[in-house]
Amino acid sequence: MRILHVSDIHCSYSSIQRLPQLLEEHDVDLVVVTGDFECDEAVNGVSNLPVPVLAVTGNMDDTYIMRILRERGVSIEGEVREHGGYRFVGIGGRSVKSFIGKAEQLLREGDPSRTILVSHHPPHKTRVDVALRFLHAGLREIRMLVEKYGPRIHLCGHIHESRGVDSLGETLIVNPGPFSKGYYAIVDVERKKADLERAELY
Repeated sequence: MRILHVSDIHCSYSSIQRLPQLLEEHDVDLVVVTGDFECDEAVNGVSNLPVPVLAVTGNMDDTYIMRILRERGVSIEGEVREHGGYRFVGIGGRSVKSFIGKAEQLLREGDPSRTILVSHHPPHKTRVDVALRFLHAGLREIRMLVEKYGPRIHLCGHIHESRGVDSLGETLIVNPGPFSKGYYAIVDVERKKADLERAELY
């Protein structure tokens, strides 16, 4: 299974327009968005794609964005969704601590090798959570979940300047960078490999 992973769209219309072309270029099975839509145009652009979409909110998304993600059937905040033989567990970016307990329960119930954790915030003290060149701005609660339950892959975003790939134990961690700047990742789930890409925006 191949995933187009985008994050931090920040209502960038030029980025939203590029999504259908990226699907054609990379032949993906699923799109995962790890938050910060910031407007309903971004939600509509993602939810109308011709492949399945799974998403969580970011810290910049309000309750309206949360509601329309649920209405479109793409939100997995506090839920588990199965696709292609894998379980996707979502943690929203607005009130993270309220989702931690539910996420832990869902992670505990499944096979870690078939589980993908999706959150806006990255885990603390990794290569993908460094802000302002030295500050580890990821969440300790997220790191605890990754270390304790060892999901196959963790997809996250939030820290724009820490676009990259890292690992904790057996878990591959991917922060694709802000899609508002054209950054995204193609994740090969079976091979547990991620390629960081950039789309040219017009």
